[in-house]
Amino acid sequence: MTTVYVIGSESPQGRSLLSLLKNQVGIQSIGIEGGIFTRSSEASEERLRQFRQPDLIIHCHDLHHLDQTESNPAAAWRHNVDSISAVSKYAESFNIPVILSSSNLVFDGRRDKPYLPSHPTKPVTEFGKTKWASEELLRERMPKHIILRSGWLLENDPAGWLQSIVTRALEGQPIAVSDEVQLAPTATDDLSRVMLAVLKQLTCGIDVWGVYHYSGLDTVSYAELVDTILDILSGYQQVNPVIEQASESQLIRSTLLPMNGTLNCLKLRNTFGIKQLSWKRFLPGLVEDCYDNWVESNADIGRSACPIG
Repeated sequence: MTTVYVIGSESPQGRSLLSLLKNQVGIQSIGIEGGIFTRSSEASEERLRQFRQPDLIIHCHDLHHLDQTESNPAAAWRHNVDSISAVSKYAESFNIPVILSSSNLVFDGRRDKPYLPSHPTKPVTEFGKTKWASEELLRERMPKHIILRSGWLLENDPAGWLQSIVTRALEGQPIAVSDEVQLAPTATDDLSRVMLAVLKQLTCGIDVWGVYHYSGLDTVSYAELVDTILDILSGYQQVNPVIEQASESQLIRSTLLPMNGTLNCLKLRNTFGIKQLSWKRFLPGLVEDCYDNWVESNADIGRSACPIG
C-alpha cells in the first residue's frame, strides 16, 4: 500500500486529485488542508508529523488567484513558499519524494515558441515569483522531486478565472479579449490524471527526478478560449456578452496573463509515456459547474433541467 499526502486538499486541484486517488487500488491518500501553513513553519511540520508517514507527497496548495497575490504579496509568499518550505523540511527528514504543482507563470511569456523545462525562468507576477521561489527551495532541499508546471488552469473555483468569465457573460458585463495572447489551457482533472501516472511510475523506483511540463493539447488564443466558453454557456442560457478587444498591454495588465503561456511537453511524454489530452473534452463539464455556481448564488433565477436545444 502506497500512502500519499495531498497538500491543499481544499483547493480545486487537491479535490480533483483526491477524487481520482480514492478509487485507486493500492493507494491510500491523505488530504491535508493548506490552512495549516498559516502557522509557523515549525507548527506546520509538527502538524504533518501527526499523520501516518507517507511514501510520497503531492503539493497542490497555493494562493493562485492572481489579483490576490498581486495585492497581498506577503500572503502569497506565506501560502506558496512557506508551505513548501515546511513540507520539504519534513520530507527531507524521512527522504520522502515530493511532487510540486507549479505554473507556466515562472516565465515572462515573451518567447515566441513553447517553453521547454530547461528554458531560463523570468517571472513577472507575484504569483510567478513565489512559484519560482518554491521550485528553487524544493530543488535545493530535496534531490527526489518532480516539479510539474502546467498551462493556464481551467478549474471549478467560485473565485477563479473561469467562474469570472461565466459570471460576466451571464450578467452582461464587459469581457476583454485578445487574439495576440496565446495559452495552453489545462483542466484540473487532466492534470490529476498526469499526477497519478507519474506517481505510479515513481513507486516502481525509477530515477527520473526533475522539472516537467504539462498542458492540454491545442494552443488557443485568449479570444478563442473565451469564445469557446461562451458557446458552451449558450446551451444553458442565452447570453449577450459585451466583448471588448483589448490591446496586449491592456489585457496583460488587467488579467496578468502571459503573452505566450504555451509549454513544450515532450520531456514528460518521452520519460513517462503520458500523452496530452485536449482541454476541450473537459471544458463543457467545467462550464456547467460554473453555471451551477452562478445559479446557486442567484437563487431567484431558476435553472432548466437540461441544456437548451
